[in-house]
This record gives sequence, C-alpha cells and structure tokens, in this order.
Amino acid sequence: MVTGHWSDKFIVIFKEKTCKCMHWVITCMLCSHAVSIISDNIGHGVNNVHDLEVWVHPCYWLGTWSEMHKHKTELINGRVMWPKSSCPTKLITPKLLGFVYYNTSMVHIQS
Repeated sequence: MVTGHWSDKFIVIFKEKTCKCMHWVITCMLCSHAVSIISDNIGHGVNNVHDLEVWVHPCYWLGTWSEMHKHKTELINGRVMWPKSSCPTKLITPKLLGFVYYNTSMVHIQS
C-alpha cells in the first residue's frame, strides 16, 4: 500500500500487475506507486527485486522497438509517387454542424 500526496491510498498487487489507480492495467507500464514500492524495497536492501523490464509489457522494450524498425522503408516523394487506387469510392469530408471544441476554445461553425 502506498500513501499519496493527499493521503490517498493505493494498493499495488505485483502478482497481478495491478494498482488501484488503474494506470498499470491501462498502459501496461508501471505506475508511480509501483515504482515507489520497488525503489523502497531496493533502498531497504531487499535481494529479490526484479529488473523493471519484468514489470513492463514487451512492446515497450528497446529490443522490441529495434526489431520492429530494423527493416528499411523506402521513402515516397509526395502524392505524385503514390500508387493509383482502383477503388471506385471517393471519400469526402463530412459536413460539421453546431459547435466544435478546439484547444479549449469554442468555435461556432455556420451551417
């Protein structure tokens, strides 16, 4: 159990890789509460502390990143070099009506 800045308590269960804050479940990355417990265990000399890679999903590992990006991608110089599509459907931009929220300011669109 970890106590936060405002006396809120978070329960971390390492076997299930969960925390009450749900950050670990949603992102598959350690939350600050789990890191705090691991750091505290290291500071108190606990011997069986695993590496951080054990607690993080493999998609965040550097090895996974390098494996995914090892293939060379050829560049295309703009739309002129894009392959022509044989699809007869043309996508058009939808017409927006009403209010659009953009960068916390409300912009009215005329219909």
